[in-house]
Amino acid sequence: MTNKQIIKKAIEKAVKNGWKIGSDKIDVEEYKDSAGNTVLLITINKGIGNYNRVIEEIIFSHDFAEKFWGEKPTMVCEWGKKKEMNRWGGEFPLWIYHLFQMVKEKEPLKYLEKFL
Repeated sequence: MTNKQIIKKAIEKAVKNGWKIGSDKIDVEEYKDSAGNTVLLITINKGIGNYNRVIEEIIFSHDFAEKFWGEKPTMVCEWGKKKEMNRWGGEFPLWIYHLFQMVKEKEPLKYLEKFL
């Protein structure tokens, strides 16, 4: 799938799961930035005007991630078992784990694609 197809399908999945985007008209356009890189711009038609966002603003938002991956199940994690390391852990929704994983990816849309 192309990045444009991935983001469209990811938005559709999140909306189906209850993400409130405020519009049923969403366009994804590609353009070149000043450095020649391809950038995806998401335009959300709100009726009184358009609301433009780059994909990172959408896919890394907590609201989007929560609806894309869901609130359950939870994961229990514990980090740092050595005495000299900070030790913390706990139970948290699975979407937080996936958000952490996606942030580490060089191509975060390819990570999203695995869950479509």
